[in-house]
Amino acid sequence: MDSARYLCIRHPSQLIAHRSEVGRYFEEGDSGHIFFVTNNNMKKTGTTLLILAALSLFGSLISMGYDADTAGGRFMGAIVLGVIGVTLLCIGNKKEEVSGTYWQNYKRLNPISARAIEAITEREMELESDEDAKQLVLSLERWSYNLGCEIGQLKTEFLKSFKSTFNQDEIQTALARIKNHECDKEANTFQIKTKNTCSFFMLQWLEEDSQKLSTDTPKLQSRNKMSARELVERENAKLEFIEKAETKKIYFSCGNVKGYVSPAASKKVETGNIDDFLYVEVSTDGQTYTPCLILASSKRVIRTFYSDNSTDKYISPINVASEELNAKKVRCRNTMTLRGLMNQENAKLDFIEDSKTGKVSFSCGNVKGYVSKAATEKIEAGSLDDFSYAEISIDNHEYIPCIMLARKEFGNKVVRTLSVDRDLED
Repeated sequence: MDSARYLCIRHPSQLIAHRSEVGRYFEEGDSGHIFFVTNNNMKKTGTTLLILAALSLFGSLISMGYDADTAGGRFMGAIVLGVIGVTLLCIGNKKEEVSGTYWQNYKRLNPISARAIEAITEREMELESDEDAKQLVLSLERWSYNLGCEIGQLKTEFLKSFKSTFNQDEIQTALARIKNHECDKEANTFQIKTKNTCSFFMLQWLEEDSQKLSTDTPKLQSRNKMSARELVERENAKLEFIEKAETKKIYFSCGNVKGYVSPAASKKVETGNIDDFLYVEVSTDGQTYTPCLILASSKRVIRTFYSDNSTDKYISPINVASEELNAKKVRCRNTMTLRGLMNQENAKLDFIEDSKTGKVSFSCGNVKGYVSKAATEKIEAGSLDDFSYAEISIDNHEYIPCIMLARKEFGNKVVRTLSVDRDLED
């Protein structure tokens, strides 16, 4: 390895990581400072030139008695060779000391990245310990490499990618997962502090963005919500959509009710049917309520459970950890009854059907997830204690909140057994 390749190492952490590679080109002083050692060829060349200078000087002394011109030439040659040799020796013996803290060294060698790190983390990096600074730098460099962007673009690119992947209903679930699982997982994997993980900044940036969105978003209040069909029946009149020639905006009229049509609903006016629209009176930031027609959601709540704060009847709903299911590895964690889930979240539990796909999901506080097919068939007829909650991972994939049919036990007598495997497969 030559000196040119050696000097391409970006910062001291990389140098230490490649100590075995740099070999004899690496030295560590008694003070603990790191030194970059120049090529030994300079010192060898300088020594050789000094020897030649000495020989030339000796020759000039010998020639001085019989050939003055030769003696003068040899003397000047000795001077020139000596000057060059001394210069090369000085350069060869010089060591460029890299002193200061890890962050000071990194900042000196990577000024652009250093400024970007301080900007996106909002940390006083000069106040960070060497260990914290190193952990943070390596985390952000790893993240930057994986995303294929500069460190300064991490925040923008992450938020952009996250918003394109998760819809508004899934954001809180994603936040909870990052907070409860991903931060600790990354910290354990790389043996670093939680505050220096990429997940920590994901969580911080998402919370900031959510807070900013809630601040920038007008506060909406609604009342008198009903379907467009119910509005027509109440007013005993036809529903008309009217386009104003001046603005091209669409309004509606139904009996004595006239009001605004949302942009999304306006696009559906010509192709939609009456059940595609909802009527609601909306107030923005405490102003006067305005009659509006909006698009009806494709999702509807088909059943809601409310907690009665009673004691759970069944304390071992399922046990599927490490079971094999049709050649699939199924793991389960955080198992509990629905009563336990509702008490934990202090919220009701809604079963929600997507009218477009027919699939049923659930929502309970900050927890949203999947309802198995077997459990779906039991929703309308079953009771609260017919279901169990668990986080399920199949083939080591990400854990997903799920509601399944429960296994009920009374004492030591099993009065009902349902195959969890089959339930999951359905």
